Amino acid sequence: MSKKRIKNLIIASILLVILLLITGGLELAKQKIEAKHTEQKVGKEYGQTVPYTLISFMQGSQSFQKEQLLYYNRNVAKELDKASISSENEDARLYLYSFYAEEKETLSYDKSFVNSKVKVIGGDYFLFHKPKLLSGSYLLDNGNFSNYIVLDELCAWKLFGSFNVTGKEVKLGESRYYVCGVIARNDKNNLWLRLNGETPVAYVLHDSPEYLKNTIDYSNYELLLPNPVEGFAKGIAEQIIPQVDGENEIIDHSNLFSYKTLLKKAVSLNELAMQQKNYSYTPEENLIAVSQMKASFVVLFELIFLILSFIDFWVIIGICWKPLFTQIDRVIAAIKKKL
Repeated sequence: MSKKRIKNLIIASILLVILLLITGGLELAKQKIEAKHTEQKVGKEYGQTVPYTLISFMQGSQSFQKEQLLYYNRNVAKELDKASISSENEDARLYLYSFYAEEKETLSYDKSFVNSKVKVIGGDYFLFHKPKLLSGSYLLDNGNFSNYIVLDELCAWKLFGSFNVTGKEVKLGESRYYVCGVIARNDKNNLWLRLNGETPVAYVLHDSPEYLKNTIDYSNYELLLPNPVEGFAKGIAEQIIPQVDGENEIIDHSNLFSYKTLLKKAVSLNELAMQQKNYSYTPEENLIAVSQMKASFVVLFELIFLILSFIDFWVIIGICWKPLFTQIDRVIAAIKKKL
C-alpha cells in the first residue's frame, strides 16, 4: 500500500471514529431529553411482561365530571375483559388512572395567608407525575388521605418559612388539612415557569372535605393501559371517548419519542410553528411537546451523522479494496508457483 493511500486510510478512520462518537453523543442527548418526563417512564416501570403506556385525553371546552370518569373506568375494564387481557399477577391492578382539576383558593396558617392554585387530584396522579419530594410523602387515593394536603416548596415557605412541615395544619376554605408532604418546583426552567406560573400550588384529593360535596370540572384524565401491540391501548381509549379531529386529542405516550415520530416532527416545521386546535394542552403535555421538538432535531442530526459515517466507512473499504485484492493475487500466485 502506498504512503498516500495509508495517509488517506488513517484520515478516513479518524473521521469515522469522530462521526460515530458524535452520533453516540446525540443518541445520549435524545435519551436524556426523554428521561426528564416521568410520564414516559411510568409504562415501562409498571409493565413487567406486558408493556404499558400512558394515554392522555386533551379536551376542548368540555370538562369531565367525576361520575363520568368513574363510568369511563368501568368501560375500560369491560373493553379489556372483551380483549381477554388479564392482570400479570393477582395483586397488581390491570389499569391505572388519574384526573385533576385546578381551583384558586386561599390557604392559611396562624397569621400567614397564601393565594394558591389548588390541584384537586384523584386516582394515581403522583404515580404518573412525580415531582421531587423535599419532605413527607405523596397523597394516595385510598381513602386514608382525605384530610391531608401536599404543598409545593413555594407554598410551604410562604406559610411556614420551612420545607420540613409534615404534620402541620393548614386551613383551606372552611376545612383543615394536615401537610402530608412538600414537593419541589422547577422554577429554574424558564419554560416550566412560563407554563405553570409563579403562583404557589397545593394538592388535595377529590374526596377531601372541601371538595367532596362540590361539583368539580376536571380538565385532565389519564389512563395507564396494557399495550401488548402498538395501537392497542389507544384503540381502547377511542372506544371510551371517541376522538374528533380538531376538537379533542388522545395522546399515546408509547411512541412520542420513537425515531419514526421524531423524524416526522423534524420535517413538519409548519406543524411545529402553528397549531390550530380548539383545545389546549396541560403544562405537562406542553413540556413533553417542547422536548419532542428538541429531540426531533437531535435525531435529525443523528441520522445525518449516521449517513456520513456510512459513507466514510465505504470510503475506507474503497481505500483498502485494491491493495487487499493485489495482496490476495500475490498469495494465490505464490501458492501456484510452489505447486
